[in-house]
Amino acid sequence: MLSNPRIQVSPTVAGRIDRRLLARLATRVRRAAQRLRVDAREFAGLGLRIVDDAEMAELHLEFMGEAGPTDVLSFVPEAPDQELDELGLGDLVLDWDAVERQARDRSPAALLDEATVLLVHGLAHLRGHDHRTRAEGRAMHALERRVLRTLHTPDPPRPYAPWRRPEVRRG
Repeated sequence: MLSNPRIQVSPTVAGRIDRRLLARLATRVRRAAQRLRVDAREFAGLGLRIVDDAEMAELHLEFMGEAGPTDVLSFVPEAPDQELDELGLGDLVLDWDAVERQARDRSPAALLDEATVLLVHGLAHLRGHDHRTRAEGRAMHALERRVLRTLHTPDPPRPYAPWRRPEVRRG
């Protein structure tokens, strides 16, 4: 059985996140990891941090080479002399400013749902899924939908890769 993860919250956003919401988010992350068949040893190594746009922009530039913030980052552990399963699952960084912007409204339920969607996406990355191609994106999104259904969380549409462009209707 997995225990709930410890969530580190940056001081810049700590006053905006209710402790009960964090507890519910931790429970959802644990349940999502179970659905993704993460074992207890891997899950114990999960790092989860919530930051603001400024900190996320720094991380995004440093690790991905892209300017500006993103909503979630996943960091897979790298250690050439150890087996991956000995290292733990990896780290997730969630941008709370993005959660507030992207949520359907500012209610605690909407914020929890948006944060859940983003963390499920990050967990899928940590489990080796990606969305560089259309086929990968569809497979990854199908997996995310299954996990979100388990969590009773709505799955809002969102583009995951440059190949997903809005359709243009021609009259």
